[in-house]
Amino acid sequence: MDSHLLLSFYDCTRLVKIDDKGGNLRLVFLEDNAIEGLKMHEPTIAFSNVSQRVKGQDGKAQYVNSSLAVQVTASCLSLLELDEGLQSYVMCDTWEVKENALEDPSAEIVAASINSSQIALAVSGGKKVLLSVAENKKLRVNLSVFLSI
Repeated sequence: MDSHLLLSFYDCTRLVKIDDKGGNLRLVFLEDNAIEGLKMHEPTIAFSNVSQRVKGQDGKAQYVNSSLAVQVTASCLSLLELDEGLQSYVMCDTWEVKENALEDPSAEIVAASINSSQIALAVSGGKKVLLSVAENKKLRVNLSVFLSI
């Protein structure tokens, strides 16, 4: 059951808690610092839960449900893990545009797509990046290419 909504605006991200007590539904906007780990000072391009990669008994990779989530903003991709006890996200790893697009210091993520095991990013200037989540809860770059027309 969903308990929160993540809303993206032109200049920020906001989190709303769904409060359902006895059929009386109420939406409560949370303060920027209510859930640590989320980037609230810029718009969110994409946000999703992701599966965790584990090695099965046969040695092959499998994907299982997890408490991992991905938030993509113009400046970075954040891999987060929900700490249910603290009701906050803990940063597991990050992929920063500024650190990975050295040829263009003004580069930013302009589009993103997330499925259960991969994150595809389009970076201004024609760079495309495909990442996945490794067994150690770190981001792994699977492909990074420049596409030109």
